[in-house]
Order: sequence, then C-alpha cells, then structure tokens
Amino acid sequence: IVRKAYGAGLYAMCGPAFEPDACIALPSASIAVMGPSAAVNAVFFNKIQAAPEGPERDAMVQKLREERAKKGGGGFLAKLQQMAQAQQAKKAKQIAGAAPKDPDRYVRKKL
Repeated sequence: IVRKAYGAGLYAMCGPAFEPDACIALPSASIAVMGPSAAVNAVFFNKIQAAPEGPERDAMVQKLREERAKKGGGGFLAKLQQMAQAQQAKKAKQIAGAAPKDPDRYVRKKL
C-alpha cells in the first residue's frame, strides 16, 4: 500500500478478507474504513448541519478534517499490528494441527 486503502479499496489491495501471507505498506500509508473527509461528514453530520452556512461552518469542517487526518486516517500501525496478530494466530493453529499426536513415535530408538 503506497498511499491509501479505504473501504473496498482496502479489500481490493490484499485486504484481510483474502487472508494474505503479507501486506506491505509504506509508513506514510493510511489504512481505514473511510478517509478522514468522509469520516468527518459521517460522524459530525448533525453538528455540521446545526452550524449556520458560511465561512465559519467551512472553517469548522476543515478543522475537523485536519484533526482526523492527523490521527492517521485510521491508524496504520494499529491495523498493521492487528493483521500481524491474526496471521500469527492462523500460523499457530496450522502448526498445532500438523504436530504428531505421539511425538515419540518418530524418534529412532537405540537397539
């Protein structure tokens, strides 16, 4: 992921639903359900509508969008850690399922 992976784009770019072996992203990448602009419109809809139209309302919306963007637009590192933990758990289950029931069975005994 070079820049952004929001919503359906996240799934299109090797998202968690495809159970990828690896997902590589630049540190500046933003991974989220929706971008900061759309998030502000959804989360603060009532507050935005309550403000009178004009430059003050536009400034308020811009300030909220900048604050949301500073938070990382979805927390890249948190999402990366979540994906890594899910992969580790999956691999641990695979290894546990592949382990022999009786480990001594495969040990060559001295005669």
